This record gives sequence, structure tokens and C-alpha cells, in this order.
Amino acid sequence: MTIGAGSSFAWINPDDLKRWQGLGVEFSETYDGSQGTSVIYASNPSGLPRPKFEMCQSLQDPVCVKARNIEIFQHFRMCEPDQIWCIESIWAEDENGKKIEGKLQNYMPRTGDADYPADETFGLPASSGSGMILSFPEFPHLRGSNYALLVTNHYQFFNTNYQTQKSVFGKFELGDLITQIVPVDIVKENQYSRWRTERNEKGGGTNNRTTSDGRNCFLFDQGECAAENPFPKNIKFGISLRIGSDVAGWFHGRLVDPKVSLSSNSRFTRLEVSGQPVVVPGIKVAVPWSEIPQSTLDSVSKGEQTYGTSWLTKSGQDFGVISLPAAMPAAVDLYRAFLPITKDKSTFEQSVWSFYTMRPWDTKAQDQVEKCSTSSNSLIGMVTTNSMIYDPGPPSFDSLNGSLNYKVTSPHFDSRGEVASGNYDLLMRSDIARCIYRFSNAPIRGTVEITSDDGNNKVATTSVNENDGWLHMSANNFTFSSPTIKVKLSQDAPAKVTNQSGATASTPIQPATVEKSKTLSKTITCIKGKTVKKVSGANPKCPTGYKLK
Repeated sequence: MTIGAGSSFAWINPDDLKRWQGLGVEFSETYDGSQGTSVIYASNPSGLPRPKFEMCQSLQDPVCVKARNIEIFQHFRMCEPDQIWCIESIWAEDENGKKIEGKLQNYMPRTGDADYPADETFGLPASSGSGMILSFPEFPHLRGSNYALLVTNHYQFFNTNYQTQKSVFGKFELGDLITQIVPVDIVKENQYSRWRTERNEKGGGTNNRTTSDGRNCFLFDQGECAAENPFPKNIKFGISLRIGSDVAGWFHGRLVDPKVSLSSNSRFTRLEVSGQPVVVPGIKVAVPWSEIPQSTLDSVSKGEQTYGTSWLTKSGQDFGVISLPAAMPAAVDLYRAFLPITKDKSTFEQSVWSFYTMRPWDTKAQDQVEKCSTSSNSLIGMVTTNSMIYDPGPPSFDSLNGSLNYKVTSPHFDSRGEVASGNYDLLMRSDIARCIYRFSNAPIRGTVEITSDDGNNKVATTSVNENDGWLHMSANNFTFSSPTIKVKLSQDAPAKVTNQSGATASTPIQPATVEKSKTLSKTITCIKGKTVKKVSGANPKCPTGYKLK
């Protein structure tokens, strides 16, 4: 996303902004919960070739009935009896095992401009507002004990009969799930207003999205801002959701030591996720055009379609800020382009607790991981890290070396100039791991290796364990800038069994590597005077006149 002229640059001095001519870049993790309330949008009404969005008051609204696509933002609220698509519970737990349920204070905003009713025909639940404020009095943060919670399902219907103006959308399902907990305090000032949604637009507002001390407003209501705060230390948070469809694929996010469980009945799937928040580095820098290295300008120009920077004049008469999501591969190239400016150092840190579904286009097609994942209609795994930039897809399978590889990119130094410390967790269903490696049901062992760009191994604390049908692999306390995390799994061959004839037999377990020759090759060095020759083969011998060195 690119923020253009006239936008609010809270991190640039307002006086400087009036005369500023240059380019900025922002890598920031927190999802902005203020950006929209519950709403149903119709796109391409009447089959128009160019995208156009209009708000629907319900799925039966004539605007929706004749639309090609329907885009829905459904926000979860606390469950009522027999309700689905809702939050069953949210809790916090300290390091001594003391577990406390969150206490609902209020929804924020309490209502929205585009709240819509339920539609039982399509299984769509009613939705209003966006997030909520809960209290954990036993686990206070810097400015109180309130926490904001946002759980959003972004789903799209496709109407195959839009030309006949007859809705055929199928059933409402889980789409892009966004779940985030943020410690907040409520700042009350008249300058804050809730997000407005207009009939023929995709929403808008003139919210001042920061407090006077520069903190982000995560949620809004009229005259109120839920301002972000850091998490207290050593507190784990968890949530239980009722979801009215299957929960399949992968999750990614910002958690330490994540735990995931699924159970289901005839009406809904119960999803439980818990873990500790992580500290994620971020960067916000603004540089005058005259001070930007040519290599950086060239990279921005080359990727202007990806970054959305084609409108920049680069003539000293305009300014702009490039802001990309952390879980976007293009962010890696952008970060490297700005290395001469950032000096491989973050400008701030933020503590984050969040997880998201992986969209189909986030995953790596034609990969062994993908092949074993697509046949499953249930949750496959979760990848979490505190790296500033990371791949939102599952790890890729290196068939040559038999390893699951995952790439992360983050500043080597934190905002204080100290070496930053990284963490990575991979949760994967055991049966998926066995499919990838073609293992039996015997126990799985594994190692985690951190390799830098120059091929050197980095020191890290790693662990691999299998429990309750899940493999959990973690690496902690490694250093950045762009290391590759490699997980290698192995399995002992089954014990030999003696048959009735007295012979023994066993079936060795092999990883799903590229087939190689069964004949091992070795190399010897032969010398003849000052001439040195190396000979390779299954049984190499020195040529006539040469002797083995």
C-alpha cells in the first residue's frame, strides 16, 4: 500500500511535512482495526468490466442480487447460546499457570454505518461494529488492564448467475481470518470519529489515527481512541472461536510457542489458539530526494507496479511513503533497497499477538509440502516468527537435502543498536510431515539449523518434538539479517523381524529426496613428480606412472 500526498504521516514532524520533498518507507506489523466496520460490498454491479463497489444493506439488497462478486467483512462478537461465527472465550495465563477469562467491557465501535442482518439461506451471520474491549484486571499493562480484540472474517462470494440478476452464492465460509489482541487504554478526545461507510464507496473517514504522544489508535468510536501499549511480560493469551465451516490450510502470525487445537460437531468447528506475544522490529524512515542513493531509486522505479509508486515524480516536487505488509515477498526487495539508508537497524519495536489464515496465493505450488497439504480438508499447520519480514506461506521442501526451508528478513540491529534476537516456530500435523518425508508411523526426530546468506551456521536454541498428533519445531535467539531456517526430520528404521525361516528383514525409512545412484563415489589424489591429478569413481585407481598421495 502506498500513502500519497495529503495523508497523515504521524511519524514525520508536522512542520517538516509542509515543506518535505522526498521518499519514505514503512515496515509496520499491526493490523489497523480502525479500517472499516462490518460491511457487505457488491463489486462489478450489472457485470461492468471495471471494478466498482457499492454497499449492500443485506444479501437480498438489489445491488447485491445483480452483482458479480460480494465481498463481506464479518466481525466476531462474544457467543450467545447456540450461536456460531463467534468468540467462545478469551483468556490469559501467567508463567505459574494462573488462568483468567477476559471480561467484556464494550464493543468498539458499538455500531457501524453498514451493519447487516443474518441471512440463513447462505449461512451468513449478522455482524455489527468491528472489535471489542476486554479487561484482565490480574494482568495489567503499562496503562491499565484493558485489551482490544479484533476477529475478522473477510470472505467473497461469486455469483455465477449475475447476468440473470439471480443470486447463487453458495454457503458462507471461512475466508481470510484476522485475529489480533492489543493492550490499550481509552483516550477520549473530540478529534476521534468512527469509520464511516458510504453507500457507493469502500469506506472513508478523517480520523486522527494517533494520540498526542504518537501511539496508534487500534480501534475507534466517536470521541474515543483505543491506543496501543506494549504487552506485559510472560503472559500467554488464548482464544476459542466457533466457526461455521471447515478450518483448513495454514495459519501464520506473531506468537511464541503457539498451540492449536480443533474439534467439531454437526454445527461448527471449534478453533483454539494460544501463545505468547512477540517483539517485532519495525522501520519508519523519510529521506529527501537529494539524499536517496541512486541504487535505491532504481529499485523503487523497477518495482513501482508492486509498490504502487508510479505516481511519484522524483523531481523534488512531490513526496510519498511506501508501506508494505510484513508478510509480503516484495517487502524483502524493498528492505534491501533501503539498506544504505536504514543501516540494517530498526527504528522501533512493537509487541504483537496475532494470527491469520494463509490465502491460496500465499502458498508454494508444485512443492512437496503443497502436494501433501492440498489433499487435506483440515488445519495443516502454523508458522510464526518475530522477523520484520517473512514468507506467509508454509516452508518449502528441499528434496535434494531433505529439509524444510523457511526464509526470514529483519534488521540485524534493534533501535538501540544492539544485535536483534530472532525466534521461529513451526507447527505441523504429524501425518503431513510423514507424507512429505514418506515416513512410517514410528516416532520422528529432527534438527533445526539456521544458515546465513554466506552459508555459515548461526548459533540458536532449537527443539523438535511430537505430541498429540502435532510436530513442533522451534528456533530461538538467532541473529538476522536474512537467514534461512532449515528443519530436517529423520526416523529410525523399524526393528528387524525374524520370519519363520529364520531370516531377518527390515524396511528402511527414506526421506522424499531426489533419487540418487546407489553406487557411492569417492575421490583420490595422485601425483607424478610435480603433476597432481584427482581421480573419482566407485573404486578409483591412480593412472600408470602416478602414485597415491
